[in-house]
Amino acid sequence: MLVLPKSLFFAYTFIPHGHCYLWKPGLVWLHVIADTLIASAYYSIPITLFFLVRNRKDLPFHWVFLLFAGFIIACGTTHVLEVWTLWHPIYWVSGGVKALTAAVSVYTAMISVPLVPKVLALPSAAQLEAANRELEREIRDREQLEVARRKSEALLTEAQYIAKLGNWELDLTTQTSTWSQEQFRLLNRDPALGEPTYAEALALYYPADAALLDQAMQQAIATGASYKLTVRVALAEGGMRFLNVAGYAETNAADTVIRLYGTTQDITEQTLLEQKLTEKQQLLDTFINTAPIGFCVLNSQLQYTLVNPALAEINGVAIADHVHKTPWDIVPDLATQQAKIFLQVLEAGQSIKDVEIIGETPKAPGLKRAWLASYFPVHTAQQTLMGVGIVVVEITDLRDAAEKIRASLKEKEVLLQEVHHRVKNNLQIVDGLIQMQVRRSQDSNIIAVLRDSQSRIASIALVHEKLYCSDTLANIDFAYYLPDLIAHLFESYKISSSQIQLCLHVEPIEVDIETAIPCGLIINELVSNALKYAFPDNREGFIQIEFYQGKTQTAPPQLELFVRDNGIGLPADFQIQNTRSLGMTLVQGLVEQLEGILEIRHQPGSEFKITFPKP
Repeated sequence: MLVLPKSLFFAYTFIPHGHCYLWKPGLVWLHVIADTLIASAYYSIPITLFFLVRNRKDLPFHWVFLLFAGFIIACGTTHVLEVWTLWHPIYWVSGGVKALTAAVSVYTAMISVPLVPKVLALPSAAQLEAANRELEREIRDREQLEVARRKSEALLTEAQYIAKLGNWELDLTTQTSTWSQEQFRLLNRDPALGEPTYAEALALYYPADAALLDQAMQQAIATGASYKLTVRVALAEGGMRFLNVAGYAETNAADTVIRLYGTTQDITEQTLLEQKLTEKQQLLDTFINTAPIGFCVLNSQLQYTLVNPALAEINGVAIADHVHKTPWDIVPDLATQQAKIFLQVLEAGQSIKDVEIIGETPKAPGLKRAWLASYFPVHTAQQTLMGVGIVVVEITDLRDAAEKIRASLKEKEVLLQEVHHRVKNNLQIVDGLIQMQVRRSQDSNIIAVLRDSQSRIASIALVHEKLYCSDTLANIDFAYYLPDLIAHLFESYKISSSQIQLCLHVEPIEVDIETAIPCGLIINELVSNALKYAFPDNREGFIQIEFYQGKTQTAPPQLELFVRDNGIGLPADFQIQNTRSLGMTLVQGLVEQLEGILEIRHQPGSEFKITFPKP
C-alpha cells in the first residue's frame, strides 16, 4: 500500500529534471527564478480576486472570478513543481497537477464561451461614465425639483395664509386625514397634536354647525355629492370665526367613494361686512320708507326706479304704479317745471338744492300746492352717472303761513313807520313851540337854554326820521345819521365851515334806537359845547369826530366814540363829576345808560372818548 505513494513522491527510478540542463548553474537558476516568480505572481492574483469578490458582492458573475482564481492557483502550482522536479523527479505528481490544471482550464474555457455575450452586454466604462453623468444629472434635477417643491410648498403655505384658505383630505380606507398648516390655524388646532380624528375634527365646530357638516360629509360618502357650507368656530380669545367649507368625493373604479378632500376659507371679515351692510341697508330702507319727506330716484331715461311711501302719498299714486314711468306720466303739471333741472343734473352731474315748485298732483286735482325740492346725481359703484335723486318736502302750509307772516309784518312795518313819523312830527311841534318861546323871551340865558333843548330835540327827531326812512325800521347806519346831526348844529349856531372845520371819520356801523338816541345826544352836547365855548372871538379851528369798532378782540365788541377839538380847552381843574352843567351831567348819565366809560383829555384843546359795548 505504501509503494504507490512512495513511487509518487520518491521516484528514484527517474532522474531529476536538472540533468536535462546538464546541471549548468546558470540555466538551472534561470528556470528556478522564472518559475518561482511565475508561481508567486499566480498565487498573488487569486488573493486579489478573493479580496475583490469578498468586498464587492454586488459584482456580476462573481463565481467566475472564483473559478479563475482556482485555475490560476493550479497553474501556479505547476510552476512550483517545475522547480521541485529539478532535484526531485516526482513526475507523477507534477503530471497529476497538470491534469487537474487542464481539467480546470477546460471547464473554465467551456463556461467562458456562453458567458462572453453576457459580459459583452455589460456596459462599457464609457457607457458607465455616461450613465453616471446621467444619474448625476437626474440627481441634480431631483434636487432642483425638491427645492422647487419645497419652495412651492412654502409659497402655497404663504398664499393660503394670505388668502386664509386651508385644505384637507380624508382617506376613508385608512380613516386618516391630512391638513395644511392653514387648516390647523383656521380651526385653532395645534399642529404639534397632528391631524385629528373624524370625531375630533367635528368637535372643533359649533355643535349645530358640526351636525350640519357631519350630515353633508355622510351624504358625500354615500352618494359622492359635493357640498358647501358656512360654519363657525369659537376663538380662544373670544368671538367666533366664520368659515366657508367645501368638500368633494373621489371614487375608485367600482364607483365607491374612497377619499374626501376640500378647502376651508376664513370669511369672517366678509361675513361681518355683509352683516354691517345688511344693517345699513335695513336702516336706509327704514329711513326711506318711514321718512316724512318724499324721495325718489329716476334713471337716465327719467323713469322711476325707487319711490318711497311719502312721495307716493304726495302724488296720490301707488308705489307700484310709479315703476318704469316718467314724471310726465305721473305728475305732468310738475314735470314740465322740472325738465330743465333734470337735464342739468344729468349733464353737469351737480346738485341743485331748494327749488320751489308749485302745481297739481293726482291726489288733489285742481288744488295748487307747493313743494321744496332738491336734486342730486346718483352714481354707480364705478362712479358712472346713472340717474337723478329727488328729495321733496311739501311746504304748502308753510308757504301760506309765511304769506300771512309777511302780510302781518308789512302791516307792522307800516305801523312802525307811522309811529316814527308821528314821533318825529310831535318832536317838531315841540321844537316849534320852543322856537315861539325863544321869540317871546328877552332873557339871553333862557334863550340859550331853550336853544340847547331845541338841539337835543332835533337830535332825537333826526333818529326817528332816519328810522322812518330805513329798510329795517330797527337799526340805523350811524355814518348816515351823524353828518345830518352835525350840519344841523352848525346851522343852529350859525357857524361857518370856513371858521371851524369838521373832520368826520365814521365807520358804517348799524345801531338800534336804544343806542342811537344816547349817542346822538352825547355828540349833540359835546359838539354844542365846542361850538359855543372852544372858539371865542371868532377863533378858527376844527372839530373831529371818530366812531368805529375797537381793534381789541373782546366779547361783545367795543365801540369807540371820539369828539375832540383844538380850541381853548377845558379849565385845568375841570372835573366832570363836580360840574353843575346840565350838558355834562346829561353826558355822564347817557354814558352810564350805554354801560360805557368816559375819558377826558384837556390839552391841547379837549378830547372826549366814550367806549361802550356794541349792542
